[in-house]
Amino acid sequence: MISYHILRPHSVKRVHHTVKPDLDNLDKPTLDSLKPFRVKRVLKQEGVIADDAQITDLYVRKRYTTKLPKIVIKIWTYQQLEKVDPEHDIQGILNLMP
Repeated sequence: MISYHILRPHSVKRVHHTVKPDLDNLDKPTLDSLKPFRVKRVLKQEGVIADDAQITDLYVRKRYTTKLPKIVIKIWTYQQLEKVDPEHDIQGILNLMP
């Protein structure tokens, strides 16, 4: 699950973040940042996952915030997801969140 909390400008009155950046444009660099970082084949930073191809399910949202802008990433193992039906039970998945 990726949740983008984007600072709401004072002039904006709408409740939902329905303008750019699009979610798909936010996701690619976010998912890439979870992989190991290498420069000329030399490991510079360990990754959270070996490759973003390992991701099989993805729930993404973007929200306005009046507090600190941030990106919240929650990762579950296959064993944790077996407890819920990801196709029909989004609330069950959200309940896995600490």
